[in-house]
Amino acid sequence: MAGIYVHIPFCKSKCYYCDFYSIVLNNSNLSLKHEFLEALIHELELQRSFFSGKRINTVYFGGGTPSLYSSEEINKILDKIFSLYDVVSGAEITIEVNPDDFTPEFAHELKKSTPVNRLSIGVQSFVDEDLKVLGRRHDAKQAEQAVRTAQEIGFENISIDFIYGIPHSLEPAESLNFNLEKFYSLSIPHLSAYTLTIEPDTVFGRKYHIGKLKPISDDLFATLYEFITLSLEQHGYLHYEISNYAKQGFISRHNFSYWTGEPYLGVGPAAHSFNGDYRYWNKPNIKPYLKAISQGKILQEKEQLTEKDRFNEYILTHLRTFLGINPSFLDNEFPQFYSVIRSKLQVFADQGFIYPDKHGNFVLTMKGKLIADNLIAELFI
Repeated sequence: MAGIYVHIPFCKSKCYYCDFYSIVLNNSNLSLKHEFLEALIHELELQRSFFSGKRINTVYFGGGTPSLYSSEEINKILDKIFSLYDVVSGAEITIEVNPDDFTPEFAHELKKSTPVNRLSIGVQSFVDEDLKVLGRRHDAKQAEQAVRTAQEIGFENISIDFIYGIPHSLEPAESLNFNLEKFYSLSIPHLSAYTLTIEPDTVFGRKYHIGKLKPISDDLFATLYEFITLSLEQHGYLHYEISNYAKQGFISRHNFSYWTGEPYLGVGPAAHSFNGDYRYWNKPNIKPYLKAISQGKILQEKEQLTEKDRFNEYILTHLRTFLGINPSFLDNEFPQFYSVIRSKLQVFADQGFIYPDKHGNFVLTMKGKLIADNLIAELFI
């Protein structure tokens, strides 16, 4: 199976923490929206042979803000995908939406006239002070209403995003507890929860550089992460990836395919693709993107994965999930590399960072999840 990722690079405004490639739409560049839609259709045509016969199990609209396009425009993209690619019946089709764009009218049209069956709502917080600090356009009331609107319209497969550990006057633990209680009260089946990270080329990055923003301490992060994870597990959510939690049957099939090494095609500027042997990435600049596509070209770079790359990617992706690292698989596929890390795995197990599950796979403990990036780096060849 395979997936398609559609990157919509437009926003009404740039959030203070975001370093994803996007451009702010305004009256002076509004024509880009239509130009880009046509270019995206053309890129899908240019990439029609990417999968070599593989069937498409997931389609994901991310951004940016995909909900800036109408349901009719979203359907135009999906019609092209369905006409060019072999999409399985019951494929998971996700669109990211912002609470301030997700009106009842838009939700109704999306449900009625498109095959979209999963929503990822960019809530980030149900606390107004959090939202102001993050530079979000919506407020807490709109965030809750977006979820309720989706449920009333008939969407069942709903995910929301949280950002926690936001430094401001409200106690981060108090904010997180309030958000979780609101999350449970809304009976949402999937949560992606991220601690705030400060990226250099963002408003937060510039504030941090001049000393006007101080991130929370590592100790507080660890406390918040353990709290959110244990709370969600107690409420019946499977912690299936470092930052993702789902009720039975609601794991994000698209995102999980990234962690299990399935091929995927990314279209749009800055989108990445993977076919099993090569990684490709489109350059993150819309004007050259539009020009190249109009000439029947795709501005992208690529790299061929070496055996060492594939080994490191397996460690990176699998240790982040509840699948863990399969020693037998490593011994069969990468014996020379596995022999190097075998003793490290045992040391990590003795230190309480990983443990063998019922299948014999090495899985992170809570203690290990807190330093997952460090453990993964030590296992890289």
